Amino acid sequence: MKAHLHILSVEDQRLYAEMVSTLFENAGHTVVTAEDGQEALDLAAMAKFDLLVTDHKMPRVDGLVLVMRLKETGFGGKMIVHSSRLSEQEAAFYRRLGVDLIVMKGPDTENLVGLTKELFVA
Repeated sequence: MKAHLHILSVEDQRLYAEMVSTLFENAGHTVVTAEDGQEALDLAAMAKFDLLVTDHKMPRVDGLVLVMRLKETGFGGKMIVHSSRLSEQEAAFYRRLGVDLIVMKGPDTENLVGLTKELFVA
């Protein structure tokens, strides 16, 4: 895994946004946060990110639309969906879009850094 990742974290719930940022920053990475998919699209247009960690259900632009638009623009980083709830249809759609990992909020949140390391080893 790269020693230092530039991460775009997209989360509308402040508690989870702070938790994800803290986990990755404590592991030595730089985290830029966005509160919704539209803000994330704006940030991704201005900077290169190694990793996107996005919630699914957000105001303005949700995670599915965010991932679709980033894929259309040639986003070259890895993508993790970090959500509290996904239907089987939603999860299947993310997989078809080529998302690297789906992680459920809660106990799996603590494992985000370790799971990310696995993505960048392969």
